[in-house]
Amino acid sequence: MKKVFLTVLFALICTMGFSQVSFNVKAGLN
Repeated sequence: MKKVFLTVLFALICTMGFSQVSFNVKAGLN
């Protein structure tokens, strides 16, 4: 149970980080 929670949490952090990076890239290009 705990392992599943950590996996979901890790995936969520990765998704947030990726969207943040892509947003920064778009802002930099503009």
